[in-house]
Amino acid sequence: MFRILSEYIWITTEQLRKILELHEDAAFKREIYIAGVGRVTDYENYDFVKTALKPSEAAAMKDIYQRVGLLNLFNPFHPEGTYEFSLQVYEERIMLNILCELAKKEGTKFVTNVLQDKQPVEGVDEFVKAPPKEGTQKSH
Repeated sequence: MFRILSEYIWITTEQLRKILELHEDAAFKREIYIAGVGRVTDYENYDFVKTALKPSEAAAMKDIYQRVGLLNLFNPFHPEGTYEFSLQVYEERIMLNILCELAKKEGTKFVTNVLQDKQPVEGVDEFVKAPPKEGTQKSH
């Protein structure tokens, strides 16, 4: 029902958040978010999905990122968070490069717990200057 209505309405992220809070079912929340995110008027806040879903709903969050696209949901005004990338996926390599460019400009003191292929990375500054092109990467 919401998917049909979403074609005719514009909403704020706060309104979308309140709709999501009405339901406990993670699958329902996922479908509501996917239908509503393209209709929000305050795009600077649309990354609230990071906090709108509970940690127990991580599978729904991962599905949202896969269906909508990591780059479509990334908010450069609020880049904080935990990221885990499979660098075989083009979009995830691009995302890592964007985060590294931000770190070059803003400094690497906020880039913590960096793992490359599950091994701690020494020298985050060098990592940011030349991000890897393959393997897996995780950071906070």
